[in-house]
Amino acid sequence: MKIFEVLVLFISLFLILRTRFGKSMTRSMIISMALLTVISVALHLTINGYRWQMIPAYALTLYGIFRMLRQGSRAGLSFVRTKQRPVKRIILSSLLAVFIIIAIALPTLLPVFGFDQPTGPYAVGTVEYAMIDPNRQETYTDDPNDHREVLVQIWYPADIAKPLQGKAPYVKNVPVIAAEVKTKLQIPKFLFQYLELVKTNSYPNAAVASKQQSYPLILFSHGLPGARFSNTFQFEELASQGFIVASIEHTYNALATVLPDGQFVTIASLPGMTDLDAWDRLISDIWVKDSTFVLDKLENLNNKDSNNLFSGKIDLNHVGMFGHSFGGANAAQVLYTDPRVKAAINMDGTMFGRTHKSGGTGKPFMLMDTKPFEIVTDPVVPADSQLEEMNMTREQFDRLSVELPMRMKQALGSGAYELTLQRTRHMSFSDYYFWSPALPIMEKMPLSPRRAHKVVNAYTVAFFQKHLQGLDTPLLDAEQSTDYPEAALKRY
Repeated sequence: MKIFEVLVLFISLFLILRTRFGKSMTRSMIISMALLTVISVALHLTINGYRWQMIPAYALTLYGIFRMLRQGSRAGLSFVRTKQRPVKRIILSSLLAVFIIIAIALPTLLPVFGFDQPTGPYAVGTVEYAMIDPNRQETYTDDPNDHREVLVQIWYPADIAKPLQGKAPYVKNVPVIAAEVKTKLQIPKFLFQYLELVKTNSYPNAAVASKQQSYPLILFSHGLPGARFSNTFQFEELASQGFIVASIEHTYNALATVLPDGQFVTIASLPGMTDLDAWDRLISDIWVKDSTFVLDKLENLNNKDSNNLFSGKIDLNHVGMFGHSFGGANAAQVLYTDPRVKAAINMDGTMFGRTHKSGGTGKPFMLMDTKPFEIVTDPVVPADSQLEEMNMTREQFDRLSVELPMRMKQALGSGAYELTLQRTRHMSFSDYYFWSPALPIMEKMPLSPRRAHKVVNAYTVAFFQKHLQGLDTPLLDAEQSTDYPEAALKRY
């Protein structure tokens, strides 16, 4: 919770407890507490903003003021104290206790969270672009004139010395997304509205830092489903360290996309879990092409940017890519197939896609995972009845259990890195656990999300500093770091 949200709750609870168990307040104390309550609520609404999760807290505030004024009848005010019967007192006290729990739980479980301040020498700017590929028809619609369109959000080094406007929101178009999610997915829209209050450490449309002539470029591909903002913790840190990061939102494979014309697009139907060929086609025929197209557009942007931000600022000789989950598979495929991409990180993603080479990627590649990769030499073979329950054929099981691990083994060729982040879960490589503290508890994740992010950021920055900026990075030379004992690094 934000500090003024905590203050409102604290004052409310103080008033209730003080009037129930303490001595009667004097007139001056009542006036002082009333002023303090009004000021704290005003500061909360002005700085933090109203949100429905705080409604029970607001009600407690009013109740606390009411009890205080009623108790003030002894100091000459007009309210009269009444005596309650024991049974009624117990019932009311129990109801009050439940209401207090709800008032504390709602803003705690659905918090207006914040991101850690980036540690690099640069401020962070951000801007969005909508990019339409005239050479590709949108395969998810029947309109022959509908061409593939993706949203790209860019984070980049900005000049600290120049005046900067207010910080960018974490999620844009929250009311539209919430309304559409309610209509299409039957999820109450008020559940998402608190995200509208979350701010980042980035400044919209800030000038690109002038310290360097140009900065290395890193593409990002989200998970399935995901969003272009789903790894903001990484984007801001990389940008503060001198990288331009372009996050691609893969339309119809993202959680929710609002296009510039106001059209709302949510996730389309996906292949069956065991249809390996279909997953490979989705990566190679759509996601890889999205990525190479965006890279083409960024080359054009570097030549001439209508926003006058990136002209000549993108170092296209030093391009990397990373992705989470399905996006990690995409990053690996782009590393295989696009010679412009020099290094890539796959964060806990299965190796889907059509291109695989027995000798590895031939370029710097890192796999981040939650447990060490290993080839199971004697896998447990399910019986036919078990396969039938899983709706899987014997051939499909053989391909999934043998071919996918072999693809990963090939990618982890000579020179590759494997970083195992212990005591984490699959979503530790994203912002997901910030959305509610209940999420890591439900998934029994021992390592705190913020600590996991510090480790992921440290190794992500070190990897791209070494392979895109040419810097010496001792962190990649040791199997174990005393600064990050949760991580184990293996070099192939």
